[in-house]
Amino acid sequence: MENSTETDNAFTLSSSVKRLTLLNTFPAVNSPILPSRWTEAFSNEVELKEAEPDAIATIIRFLYGFNYGSSSGGNTRTSPILFDAQIYGLADRYGIPSLKKHVKDKFSKSIRACWDMDDFPLVIEEVYSSTPAAVRDLRDLVAGISYEFRSKLLVKEEFIRVLDSCSCFAADLVRLGASSESMAKYRCPVYRCPVCGKRWGCDANVRFCVLCGKSYSGWSLFVVK
Repeated sequence: MENSTETDNAFTLSSSVKRLTLLNTFPAVNSPILPSRWTEAFSNEVELKEAEPDAIATIIRFLYGFNYGSSSGGNTRTSPILFDAQIYGLADRYGIPSLKKHVKDKFSKSIRACWDMDDFPLVIEEVYSSTPAAVRDLRDLVAGISYEFRSKLLVKEEFIRVLDSCSCFAADLVRLGASSESMAKYRCPVYRCPVCGKRWGCDANVRFCVLCGKSYSGWSLFVVK
């Protein structure tokens, strides 16, 4: 920037030959994207390979304003969670935990309205290909909703294709099935937490989610079985 005493950071998007210049004084730019051990921290230039320009622009907007909108436009059969999954993968890759949490919250609220959309199989592929197996946030949400509506999804050709091609996703569904059978065997109530979206069973009176710790006085409202 002209007349600036600070060093600017240039972000080059390989897929579009665009450059974004950000003030070096912004802490989120210095810390997660430009750690001191990276060579980019010395050159003040970061090349974001194979990244969609809209996704990178969204990350920049979040870093400055802590919010972003959907890129699905006017296409009602394109789910916003596909874009959210892309953003989450980039946030994980470049180490932006606040953005990951923000995306997870949006994703968990939207997925119940989006699982029946045409591109839900693409969402599954994006979630499982853009994050390592240890990062469970979106994987658990995708697997959970898929298992819940498996009877409707299993008649869709694209969903079957994803089951065949994504072994990790298929394995998660098998584990959910085994867990549900175990809970049915002991006839304990099954609850769905309204915060984390996960299902669990307990044969005792409960006051909090055993997975995320959220406290409620009326868990009977969230019994799914």
